Amino acid sequence: MALTIHLTIEPAQGRPVSVARVCDPQILRQVARAAILQARRRADVARSRDVTLGRLCLDEAEQLERHLSELVSGLSTCSAVQ
Repeated sequence: MALTIHLTIEPAQGRPVSVARVCDPQILRQVARAAILQARRRADVARSRDVTLGRLCLDEAEQLERHLSELVSGLSTCSAVQ
């Protein structure tokens, strides 16, 4: 299985256009780490408003981390957010 990131332009009107594809493993790991960090930050913000919602968001962030750790070579759950 190949994992690829697509850079897409989404105009206000019309269809999205893919302008680039990235398959570099190092960049894939960086993007995966950024996605996990962003999900954890969203959970922190949600928790500051509502503890239950924050817990649900944190569960989703942890699930994202588990899935990405399986898909992205060299990304382990212990080092995903470092």
